[in-house]
Amino acid sequence: MLKVRPMAPEPVANEDHLSAPEIETCVEHIEARLKTEMPEVTRLFVKPQTSGT
Repeated sequence: MLKVRPMAPEPVANEDHLSAPEIETCVEHIEARLKTEMPEVTRLFVKPQTSGT
């Protein structure tokens, strides 16, 4: 059975000011880190949320 270890979240303040390309860059960094630290992970789903959710 695959054991999943949580990744420490990247420190992020209120980032509502980021543009779509900046958010894409952040997600690419997360994907690269996952690929290095947890190569068994083959899919990553990112759920965008507004500051009110």
